[in-house]
Amino acid sequence: MVFGKDQNKGIRLRVLKPVIVNLDEGVNEKELLTHDQFCEDSTLANLLSGFDYPDFPMPMGILRQVEYTPYEEKIEQQIKT
Repeated sequence: MVFGKDQNKGIRLRVLKPVIVNLDEGVNEKELLTHDQFCEDSTLANLLSGFDYPDFPMPMGILRQVEYTPYEEKIEQQIKT
């Protein structure tokens, strides 16, 4: 996750705690968080939703987009079986 006016800041995890790093100081972009909105696990989306300005950039857009079978369909399948 790269951000900042000059795209020179990033976010990486240190023991499950997000930390802002400066890319001008030799931090490798491969060490930064990569967000996947289609990931089944909600952990990273929940972490991002807790970001608050001015400590972190404010997340905008879709944080998680996962398709599930609707509850009604699951119940119908259960009744049929």
